[in-house]
Amino acid sequence: MRLADERIRPQSLEEIKTLLQMGVLNPYEYVYSVEYREWVQPAFENNFQALGPFESTDEEFEKPEFHPPLFFPSQEITVTEREWSELNQRLENQEILIAQLQANSSEMEAENYEVKILELEETIQILNEKVSVTQSENEELKNKIIALESVQEESGFQNIESKQLEEEAAQLRSELHELKQKNVLALEENHKLAATIKKLGTRAKEQKTKIQKYQKVYKQEKKSNLVLKKNVQKLNKGIEVLKIKEKESQIALKDLEKFKQIQMKKEQEELERLIGDSFEVSNEPMWFIQLENEVKGPFKFEDMLSFKKWDKIQLETPVKKKGDKAWGTYKDTYEFTTNIIEKEVEDKGQMKKRFFIKRDNFRAPFYEVATLEIDGQDFRGHCTSISVGGCFFELPKLDLSQMKLGTQAVIKIKAGTLSEEIIAPVLIKNISESRPKGLGMQFQGLANRERAVILKFVDHYLNTNKAA
Repeated sequence: MRLADERIRPQSLEEIKTLLQMGVLNPYEYVYSVEYREWVQPAFENNFQALGPFESTDEEFEKPEFHPPLFFPSQEITVTEREWSELNQRLENQEILIAQLQANSSEMEAENYEVKILELEETIQILNEKVSVTQSENEELKNKIIALESVQEESGFQNIESKQLEEEAAQLRSELHELKQKNVLALEENHKLAATIKKLGTRAKEQKTKIQKYQKVYKQEKKSNLVLKKNVQKLNKGIEVLKIKEKESQIALKDLEKFKQIQMKKEQEELERLIGDSFEVSNEPMWFIQLENEVKGPFKFEDMLSFKKWDKIQLETPVKKKGDKAWGTYKDTYEFTTNIIEKEVEDKGQMKKRFFIKRDNFRAPFYEVATLEIDGQDFRGHCTSISVGGCFFELPKLDLSQMKLGTQAVIKIKAGTLSEEIIAPVLIKNISESRPKGLGMQFQGLANRERAVILKFVDHYLNTNKAA
């Protein structure tokens, strides 16, 4: 998460939600998502919709143009003393505000409710007592008037007393009227005080609701503060673990690099040994093929192997190497029928394939007069290829009655191309009745001297003909 002081801190989903609820993080601020690998705004993400709806804001936030690192953090995540002080100060301010509201509410109830209600009750009681006394006097006066009227004829002072009594009654009625008006005014004041009390009660209820709200927010922020502190402690512990793992990974990488260097050294030694025991077949484009009377190429050696693997060419397909005068078939070309050792090596940062054939298995082109003896009968021809494993004996005509697969014979190759004459037992392994006609034969018990003569010729051929 990118904070206002430009620091970058990794936060979990729950921590982001907590910061949004506390108001520390604006829902329209940009937060980096490791899952999507981009900066997003929580207000528009499904993961935070349950916390909404979010209030709109005129504040503009700039989307960062960089991507934070995804590897182990190099510094410990801490909350500064200033941040803790601000959080605690907010909590203390809320506690003071709640205490003031509670004190004001208690003071209002003591001064405005109880005192005024008591005064009002005393006033009403006094007025009621006066009304009661006045009504009682009025009744007595009426009784006197009735008594006076009944004895009017008997008394000589009837008219005078009646007049006096009427004046007293009028005065009492006037006093009664004044008392009734005072009673009405007291009742009106009573209603006003009742309305004021009701209003004050509503305000008191609102104050209590507001106090409860502040108390709830206070508890939530206090709880969030504790959660944040625990999360920071967990993050610090996690960072310590990651640092340990980072050191272990660095050690493992160093060991892996050492192993790689050792392995490369072994592979280089193996390659050098292979080069010493074998010769490399060039992978330059030098091979031609003939398909439907059309010559195609040149192709690389690995291309020729792929063509055969995927049946693009057949065993009878004519093939020729650059520099050869005559065409041969795929199956009669030694490079494609012997065992090939394939090595993949690094060359200038790129992997490259190299192909090798063991020197003692290579059949070098050869042309020398030779004689084949089968059951005491000699057949004269030419030896056209040779290796320490065998040779090809070409004849103008085959005698299939004696020349059969598995037949044992003895071949004699004159000195000339070879430094010494070769006389060795052979076994017929292949018979070619088409051009070139001849027999493919395998040496049986080749002597060390004769083996050395053939290897000397093969090495000479390989060293003078790099195209092999």
